Amino acid sequence: MNRENWGSRFGFIMATAGFAIGMGNIWRFPYIVGESGGGAFIVVYLILTAIIGIPLLTAEISLGRKAQLTPLEGMKKLSSPKSFWNIIGWVEIVATVMILGYYLMIMSWVTVYFKEYVTGEAFAFSSSTIETHFTALQQDPTTLLIYCFIISIIMAVVAARGLQGGVELVSKVFMPILLIMFILLAFGSNTFEGSSEGLWWYLTPDFSKITFAVILSALGQIFFSIGIALTAGFVFGSYLDKNKSDIPGSVGIVVFFDTAIAILAGFVIFPALFAFGLQPDSGPGLLFVTMASLFKEIPFGMFLGALFFFLVFIAAFTSIIGLLEAVISTAMDSFNIS
Repeated sequence: MNRENWGSRFGFIMATAGFAIGMGNIWRFPYIVGESGGGAFIVVYLILTAIIGIPLLTAEISLGRKAQLTPLEGMKKLSSPKSFWNIIGWVEIVATVMILGYYLMIMSWVTVYFKEYVTGEAFAFSSSTIETHFTALQQDPTTLLIYCFIISIIMAVVAARGLQGGVELVSKVFMPILLIMFILLAFGSNTFEGSSEGLWWYLTPDFSKITFAVILSALGQIFFSIGIALTAGFVFGSYLDKNKSDIPGSVGIVVFFDTAIAILAGFVIFPALFAFGLQPDSGPGLLFVTMASLFKEIPFGMFLGALFFFLVFIAAFTSIIGLLEAVISTAMDSFNIS
């Protein structure tokens, strides 16, 4: 069976960046920054990304290119069928399946919010009931399962189109749009009166805030955001031409895009939070509760809210389709199916 390859280096970079850029950047990064004191966390995060994140992703993609297989079969080829190192493949695929379910549920939250801004339902909630609405949504399995099913159908349609016609095409179209729109949102967020205080808090490191817990949070964020050990890096590497791929250079671009979107998410969220007197340490509800509160207060809030959650959905979708591609490819290699 002939193995698919990327149509271009640009397609590989966009697909890998699309996998890396997702809820880890837009949902998790801002609330971790908010809980960890702002600028100090960013300094730690950037240092660890350079010395740990980039080398590990380079190594994982290189293993995939060398094996030209997915982790389960690839590690057997690179070592031996009974080697201890085969556990790497099993750890990666189990983690990927678990993250798929976790990611799908968060995407269902995003889709509900996007629908509510498109229909205007979001503005039916007062400032005092926005948080209650988010809590109620988390406890509504029927609604979430319906949206999970709809998202799964869309994922299946894209995945069925194969590598170049599905994953690569979606990433090449949406990733540049995502970057441009976040730059525009960041400019808009910093025009509010009082936004400069949030920008100062976000970018000024208070090194007294750096603790062992902050370092661990930054390390965990790197693995979650870049997608290390989640199969996709290994799988995407297996689609590279053995003789025509610059892995270190491509990984550098991917991690740059991934980090840029995370930093941009902070430029969008924190200046606006301080401008409207909201708290930066709101935890996992920061994206859903705090941003919903923000959109109620600003001009064109319904349109901007719909745009914001659409962008979040696109970022999450390119990540989850990468996870799904990893699972599908593993099944193809393990069971020799098309």
